Amino acid sequence: MTADDLYSRTPRVYVETALAQSAVISLAEGQAHHLRQVLRLADAAHVRVFNAGDGEYAGQLRFEGKRGAAVLINTQLRLPQPGADIWLVATPLKKDAFDMMVEKASELGAARFVPVITDHTVVHRVNSERLIAQAVDAAEQCERLDVMQFSDLAPLATVLKSWPTDRRLFVALERSAAPPFLQVLHARPATPATPLAVLVGPEGGFSAAERAQLLSLPFAEPVSLGPTILRAETAGLAALAVLGGFLQGHGV
Repeated sequence: MTADDLYSRTPRVYVETALAQSAVISLAEGQAHHLRQVLRLADAAHVRVFNAGDGEYAGQLRFEGKRGAAVLINTQLRLPQPGADIWLVATPLKKDAFDMMVEKASELGAARFVPVITDHTVVHRVNSERLIAQAVDAAEQCERLDVMQFSDLAPLATVLKSWPTDRRLFVALERSAAPPFLQVLHARPATPATPLAVLVGPEGGFSAAERAQLLSLPFAEPVSLGPTILRAETAGLAALAVLGGFLQGHGV
């Protein structure tokens, strides 16, 4: 099987265990069940295993008993590849919209998702285990090597109070005179070492008090995502797409 075949046809499995050639990596019970019962893979089937620290390796599946599975690691396919340090700061949404935003944020390369409570937030809780599982699934599907991380749910004011001031915060403000996002990026380009974040509001947008606070922060940069009013989940993904495309175009 060629390297191209491995990339296009074989399942990917995220593991936290250190990876090295000839090592045997035991899989979690849920992973073993998925490979055996859902994907219906045979013993000795080709799989890929990966994590951010070690990169990606080709391997062969080894069944253990009725439920267990392990991977015999063969060739390294990719070295570790650190991505851009981008956070998405957004409020929890109703289930389907939030699921979509989390999944697509991972696909678009967000390093961390920071859920916040704002004055107009409707949903006030998140299922952390579910979010992590969604991020792992998305990483396995979209070929990234790391898994998007999550911060604890907190009020926006609390997050802003402890914000690392070296991290540029682009605030998507609808119905404002904020300049287009790309214009802001071209005026002061980011570099590979620049910590970045995008903040989008909830359904109904930011309150007047929140807008005033955001505009007063020295590390916050208001930006426009276009002339139309976007849904909260659309705004977050549009912002990530603009930022990711800009960084890729500039070799970041």
